[in-house]
Amino acid sequence: MKRSLLILITSIIIIIAIASIILIPYLSTQRQAPVEATPRTMTSPTIARAPEEVKQTQEQIPEDIKSIMKMLPSYYPSDYWRIIQGAKAEGRLTIYSNYREEHLKRLIEEFNKLYPFISVTYVLLPTQQGYERYLSEAMSGLRNVDVVQIYDAPLVYDLLQKNLVGKYESPEAQFYPSEYVVPGYVVASLYGPYVITWNSKLLSDDKVPSTLKDLVRAINQSPDFWRGKIAIYDAILSTSGWMHMYFYNVTYPNEWTSLLRVLASAKPKYQWSAGILGDWVGKGDVVLGWTLAGWIVDGIIVKRYPEVKFKFPEDTIINLLFPDFFIARDPPHPNAAKLWIDFVLSKRAQLINVNEFGFISTRKDISLEEVKKEWGGVKLHIDAVKGKIKLLTWKEAAVDLYQKRDYYKETWYRIFVLGG
Repeated sequence: MKRSLLILITSIIIIIAIASIILIPYLSTQRQAPVEATPRTMTSPTIARAPEEVKQTQEQIPEDIKSIMKMLPSYYPSDYWRIIQGAKAEGRLTIYSNYREEHLKRLIEEFNKLYPFISVTYVLLPTQQGYERYLSEAMSGLRNVDVVQIYDAPLVYDLLQKNLVGKYESPEAQFYPSEYVVPGYVVASLYGPYVITWNSKLLSDDKVPSTLKDLVRAINQSPDFWRGKIAIYDAILSTSGWMHMYFYNVTYPNEWTSLLRVLASAKPKYQWSAGILGDWVGKGDVVLGWTLAGWIVDGIIVKRYPEVKFKFPEDTIINLLFPDFFIARDPPHPNAAKLWIDFVLSKRAQLINVNEFGFISTRKDISLEEVKKEWGGVKLHIDAVKGKIKLLTWKEAAVDLYQKRDYYKETWYRIFVLGG
C-alpha cells in the first residue's frame, strides 16, 4: 500500500516537472511581449524628426544652385533645385530647331546666363526636314536630341498622335491661355505675322497692292510688268505656303482659287525659304514678295537691302501659330531639357522673341508697355492685332488643319505648277 502511494506521488511530481519545462518558455514570451512593443512604438514617429529633416534638405542644396533658385520666379516648386542639380550633372543639351541661327543663339546666350554649366549644341533644320529627322530617329529608338522645335502645328500634332512627345508640365504653362496649351506636352507660344515686301527702287509705294484683290487687279491691268516679278512661297516644301492657301480660303471663300489663278498667270517665282525670297526682292530679281515672313524681312532683309520696305496686308494678315519647343520622347539629358522648356516659355524669353525678333507672344502677362517692336504703327502685341489678324487656336491650327494640309498643298500645286 505504501509502495503504491509512493509510486503515485513520484509520478505526479514527474508530470508536473515535465509540464513546467514545456510551459515556462511560452509563459515567459507572453510576459515579455508588451515590453518589446513599447520601444518600437516610441521610436517609429517621423514627425519628431521633421524639423531636422527639413534642415538637412536645405543644407543639401549647393550654394551655386541656391543662387540660381533666388533668380527664378517664386511660383517655381521648392524642389526645383533637384532639376537644376540633375541638369548640372548632365552638363549638355541638344536642340533641333528651325529658328534662324541668330535667334536661337540669342536664346542660348540668355539661357546660359542662368545655367552656365550646360553646354548647348544645336542642329538647324527646315520644318519638314526637322520633322522627318526627329520622326525617323524616335521611331528607331535613337536618343540624339533633348528638345525639338517645329513651326508646323499639324506636324507637331502628328508627333503627339504617335506618342513621340515627352511629357513635362512646366510651371510657366499657367501663363498661357488654355486654347494654346496641350497640358503636359506642348505650348503654342508665338504668332508669326507675314508682310507684303517690295523693292522701293523698282516699285513706288503708291503702286504696292494692299490686298490679294488689289494684286490681281494690277496683274490684269499690266500683265507684262508683273510677269516673273512676284515672289511667293512653295507650298509643297513650306508650311508658310500651304497656310497661305488656308487664309485665302477663309478670306475669299467663294473666289480664292479664281484669284490665285490670276496670280499664277503672272508666273511668280517660288521658293520655300523666306530668306531667299527676300534676297530676290532686295537684289531686284523680283519687285514684290507677296506676304513673306515678317520676322525674316524685318530681322534680315531690310538690314541687307535698305531699299526694301514692308507693310501688313489690309485684307488678311496671314500668320502662323508656332508650337514652342517640346521635350523629345526619351531625351538623353532630361533635366537640362526641362530647364530649357521652362526658360523658353518664361516671360524673359518671350520678350526677346517679341522685341528682338518680331513675333507676337500668346503669353497673357505681357503688357502693351513691355512690347517695343511695332510694324507700321502696330505693336506686336496680341491685343493690338486682334481684329486685324485671324488668330488661330491650337485646335484650329493643328487639329483641324491636320487633315486639310494635303488638300491645300495639292490645290497650290494644281494652280501654280500644273496651271489648272
